[in-house]
Amino acid sequence: MTDPVQVFTAMESEADAVAFARSVVEARLVADAQVIGPVRRFRLWTDDSLEEIHEWQVVMTTTTEALSTLQDHIQADGETVPHLVIIPITSDSGYLNWINLRVDRT
Repeated sequence: MTDPVQVFTAMESEADAVAFARSVVEARLVADAQVIGPVRRFRLWTDDSLEEIHEWQVVMTTTTEALSTLQDHIQADGETVPHLVIIPITSDSGYLNWINLRVDRT
């Protein structure tokens, strides 16, 4: 069994987020994916200008073994610098087994 992780990313449109979530589940890169939004993001650019945008978060459950392929999939989807936050999952063995059974190991 490989280590399970929760992966967060964001997309500019709901349609992009839904299409991406479906594609990573169908490709078995993740056990599941949730689309949440819209959410507001505030960030400072290098010139200190403040930007406020609306985006849709995609929260995915996968394994550390699948992360590299998932990152490649995100870049192929048009993200030049994938915004990924990766958090280890600690849970009961039944849930951890379910994750590992859903994510393709090839």
